[in-house]
Amino acid sequence: MVSNYGDKEFGDLTLLKATASSVNTVFVPLGIKAGLENVANAARAAGIPSTVALMPTPSIVLGVASPHVVDVASAFATFAAQGVYAKPFLVKEVQGSNKGVLYQAQFNRKKFLLKM
Repeated sequence: MVSNYGDKEFGDLTLLKATASSVNTVFVPLGIKAGLENVANAARAAGIPSTVALMPTPSIVLGVASPHVVDVASAFATFAAQGVYAKPFLVKEVQGSNKGVLYQAQFNRKKFLLKM
């Protein structure tokens, strides 16, 4: 059985409120209804790399995998960018002393497509 932190009960609420309050008891049944393989596939498409083990079990929706912080941020950024994944980078640009560009990151973007 899944419980919320401190066994707190929330009653009926929207997905927006459940997300803001991190209400686990909403997301486990939702993940099961959506299909746990679909949840894993969505995480991959959003940017969680294949080096992170994603097991299609009910706990997948609670974030039991151990991706790097930059991968999690990148996956959330995919949703914020309306489904466009952009490979993360740490340095956007390096300028020389004369203000000339010595290095500029190349954006690698692709549209998040999830087939169900």
